[in-house]
Amino acid sequence: MITTELDSVAAPAIRPTAVGGDFVSIRGVRIDLTTLLNEELLQPDGIEDMKRRFLEAKPYPHLVIEGLFNPTLLELIHAEFDMLDPQQWRAFKDAQHNFGRVREGARWGPASQLYFNLVNSGLFVNVLSAITGVDALISDPYLAGGGLHETKAGGKFEMHTDFNKHIRTMLDHELILLTYLNKDWEPAYQGALELWDIDTRQCVQSVLPTFGRTILIKHSGRSLHGHPHPLTPPPGRTRRSVASSYYTNRHPNDFSVGRHPSKFLPPDRTSLAARLKLGIWYVTPPLVWHTLKSLVKGGGKTGKY
Repeated sequence: MITTELDSVAAPAIRPTAVGGDFVSIRGVRIDLTTLLNEELLQPDGIEDMKRRFLEAKPYPHLVIEGLFNPTLLELIHAEFDMLDPQQWRAFKDAQHNFGRVREGARWGPASQLYFNLVNSGLFVNVLSAITGVDALISDPYLAGGGLHETKAGGKFEMHTDFNKHIRTMLDHELILLTYLNKDWEPAYQGALELWDIDTRQCVQSVLPTFGRTILIKHSGRSLHGHPHPLTPPPGRTRRSVASSYYTNRHPNDFSVGRHPSKFLPPDRTSLAARLKLGIWYVTPPLVWHTLKSLVKGGGKTGKY
């Protein structure tokens, strides 16, 4: 259920809970567990400010947060990209995107695992509910479409709206959370996350993927985003981020709402007919679309597709 009244979700206050200096040591680097999140940002006044900015943002609800996570933790995560076995990476390379993502089930480094344990925790999910007004959020331990993301020189991710349902649980996709790990990232390197107005097909917001910057996006059929310009970083530099999504059960036992994958905008050179077809796909319920495909393939008879 999506809650629209701002006061309907209580804003939790984050306070130190460690007694006697609880900490974790990763590769010899000590991190105080009370500093994993920036407590100053997550006090009630800060939550209310972020809630207002999220709901008022254009072209659709989103929020850019600076310094939400402990920078030492993020530095350790950045280093773990290079420690993973190359076989643990899955490459996506086609007309729409060119980037890499760690395979589901891969063994994370300890810093990465600590980050995902944190963002999937009940405490953090309650914070997201307080900011967004989306009640009963469900985190995703499978990290479908999430995890560690890396784009190399020449890579891109065309403008798209994300999948509507979790591939395993069929829960409804509600929020996307990205944290960037790129120090001293210059605009000339490209790779800025662009948020577009789906009606005008124009970029409204551009978010440079700089170190420690987090963006929270409300997913819907209108949340068009991507980094469509091929990367041009210096030799040896890549664009790195960590990603997670959050869900609700808005359609329990309603099997008429089918799952669809991410939907990409056609490139400018695409024919008018192809654009019209994609436009129809955007507004047609999946069940109707699949039925039409079955009729065409079966010569007018319905059946499996």
